[in-house]
Amino acid sequence: MTFAAAVVSAYRGAFDATGRADRSEYWWFVVFGVIAGWFGMTLVLAFDVPAGVLLPLFLSVFVPSVALTVRRLHDIDRSGWWYLIGLVPFGGLLLLIFTVLPGTPGDNRFGPPPNGGRRALVGYDDLDVSYDRTGIPRVRPEDEYL
Repeated sequence: MTFAAAVVSAYRGAFDATGRADRSEYWWFVVFGVIAGWFGMTLVLAFDVPAGVLLPLFLSVFVPSVALTVRRLHDIDRSGWWYLIGLVPFGGLLLLIFTVLPGTPGDNRFGPPPNGGRRALVGYDDLDVSYDRTGIPRVRPEDEYL
């Protein structure tokens, strides 16, 4: 999933905590949140904008991120209530570990895989690397999807 597709998907599902979200969707939205945070802090620090002006920006990133994290937890076959583990000491570390784990293959109790059952990543031994005339490597998996 691309950066733009992940951001659009996160906002479309901002109030929908059902289903599953793959790792790329989750982490691209985290990158978007970091960029939005940097933008907001730049406004406050460089242009003396009152910090209260950032509340809508914060909420516009925070609300979709909660639903997206719940869907990410669903992808590893965990209940969305595991999101609350971040409220206890070192629970955020466990939540981080959960978000980097690969999703369960095939259907689970929360529905079908978010990417239609295709592998999100391929192993190095599955790759066929060739170079085009500019010297840029072109990587093609032997079996594009399982």
